[in-house]
Amino acid sequence: MGVESLPHSMKPVAVLALVAAAVAALFFVLFGSPSQAPAPGTTGLLPGSGNERIAAPDRTTSLDLNEEFVDPREASASDAAREAITGEAGNEYAGAWSNGLNGVILDPDRVPLEGVRVVLVRHKFASQLQAMEAALSAQKGEQQDAWTTSSDSQGRFTFLSIPPSTDYTVTAIHPDFSRTERKSIAVGTDSLTSIEVVMSTGYQLRGRVMDDASGAPVAGAQLTLQSVFALLPGARHDDDMQTVSDESGNYRFPNVAPGTRNVTVTAEGYGSRTRNNLLFAGSLAEPQTQDFRLSTGLCLRGRVVAPDRTPIAGARIEATSYETAQISRGQGLSDKDGYFEICDLAEGMFMVIVRAKNFSDQRLTRVKLTDPDILVIMARQGGVMGTVVSRADDSIVTEFHASVRAVAPGSTTYGRAVAASKFKNEKGEFELFGLEAGSYVMQITAPGFAPTYSDSFVVAQSIVTPDVRVELGQGGSISGRVVDAVSGKPVSDALVSTFDNGYVENPFTQMLGGLVPRTTTDRKVRTDKDGAFTIKLITATTYQLEIRHEDYTQKTLRDLVVTEGQTRDLGSIRLPKGATIRGTVYGPSGAPLVNARISLTGRISSFPGTVRSDSEGRFVMKNVQAGTWQLAAVRAESEGGGSPFGPIIDIKKSEVTITVADGQDISRNLSIGN
Repeated sequence: MGVESLPHSMKPVAVLALVAAAVAALFFVLFGSPSQAPAPGTTGLLPGSGNERIAAPDRTTSLDLNEEFVDPREASASDAAREAITGEAGNEYAGAWSNGLNGVILDPDRVPLEGVRVVLVRHKFASQLQAMEAALSAQKGEQQDAWTTSSDSQGRFTFLSIPPSTDYTVTAIHPDFSRTERKSIAVGTDSLTSIEVVMSTGYQLRGRVMDDASGAPVAGAQLTLQSVFALLPGARHDDDMQTVSDESGNYRFPNVAPGTRNVTVTAEGYGSRTRNNLLFAGSLAEPQTQDFRLSTGLCLRGRVVAPDRTPIAGARIEATSYETAQISRGQGLSDKDGYFEICDLAEGMFMVIVRAKNFSDQRLTRVKLTDPDILVIMARQGGVMGTVVSRADDSIVTEFHASVRAVAPGSTTYGRAVAASKFKNEKGEFELFGLEAGSYVMQITAPGFAPTYSDSFVVAQSIVTPDVRVELGQGGSISGRVVDAVSGKPVSDALVSTFDNGYVENPFTQMLGGLVPRTTTDRKVRTDKDGAFTIKLITATTYQLEIRHEDYTQKTLRDLVVTEGQTRDLGSIRLPKGATIRGTVYGPSGAPLVNARISLTGRISSFPGTVRSDSEGRFVMKNVQAGTWQLAAVRAESEGGGSPFGPIIDIKKSEVTITVADGQDISRNLSIGN
């Protein structure tokens, strides 16, 4: 299948919004088609179960002009705030924390600013990964924790009773100033955190838009300035900036925040242009200048058809030029007769990607806009059909969720789900289409059964593989009892979680979450008053078990083989209290560092959670597992700076090796020298 010349007059279709090119393509490969990015909310939102959105209790208030800030530890939480909300990952948001975050917004002359929009975002990982985290949250159908309020006439703002975290970001937005962020803010369970945000006039980008042939000004050109991360599917666009060129072709973007950005210019009758990777850093004194010379816009026309030459309606066509300094891109949809037209493209060589439901993507390289109209012949994808029954008595399972997962021949590690749906019918049948040629397994989950995989099967292009039978069983179980390592007393309310045996926890795997391929069953349970737990209905395979409790060290058990129909009894699992490490962090000047991030890294693991130094530079790490660790610190300004090497440099300067044993309480100061 491919492309042919097509002499035909075209029917125009609307040109859609600009889309991601190279970076977005990576996300398509890893995670499939992007989910719609959730719009930035104006009220507090918490992630719900699945795709459900759960509104949080009202946690944003403005301070009364004549009142001092009320310490939330002295105020009782409202009934609404006490209501427990459970997130998708099992996080509990009780809404009754006796904590708060307040602050003041000041202009460059340190005059309080009224009416500044203040957005508070809670990060699951380091705030420096916020762009990637937002995109991945959208991919997983989640929404980040976010709250918003406005500063009062004295520039003050307040957020009450928010989930404890060491990685909040506060963003201040005002039309007369640059968007300003304060990252890596820590809020404890019963603590009051106060910050100061000083806004800046920001950087400037200016220039002129001209006709390439005549040099005449182009008035009314639309210009959009975006973060380079705006191309990620699911990325936030609330910091996009837009302007229009005047009668002389001049444009200006005032108050640009620090960072790397792309600027796109479009004008009626001209080819669009995007200039990438403009860096805004250093001195604010000199504005950055970028002129654009636009040439007459050209059109890409063609038709999208199936192998039998029947038209394909609604196919998405994306065209991106090969130029590196500045590119031209556009997007369109095929109409009911398969025709498409994408105009306002600059002259050049293009890559064209065509996508349509139940057809394989077509990628056309080195397409010239001067070429004849193109005919894109799509190849039909394959599919799978089958039935689901109970292994015990061969009875039909009438309600279940079916997923198709890719598998490399001879491998027992399954990839991400490439197609999935819920089914409910008396025959226990399923049908899933839109599969590329390759090897797959079916994963079936149903109430009362363990998640079960089928034998592997092969799908050929344009062929539906029939008669795939999946027999659901009860799987196996894991049980045990968690006790104190010294006293032997039961440890209640410990969180016991299952993972793949080879799973390694790090910021990247944490961020990917459910997108990481796995063959084990994801289960989380709490120990009861006797410290006992049982994890039932899990797929028979080899597991890693993780046990967490706030008063003990984290415990990991590997190589746990679970057998069909059997319970793996782990007996008593002893949790040690671990060691306590405390100290003070000093900066290059010798003064204590506030809000420095303390890291503790071992040979195969890291200390869970994030610890930061207090207002006097002091830190405490409790329940540290016995062993040898690398202890280091990173300044808050290094995390929030423009260089990605800042944290690495701080770690190298401050890192020390420390060995601890259970029950120890030791002191070790850290210094980030010049």
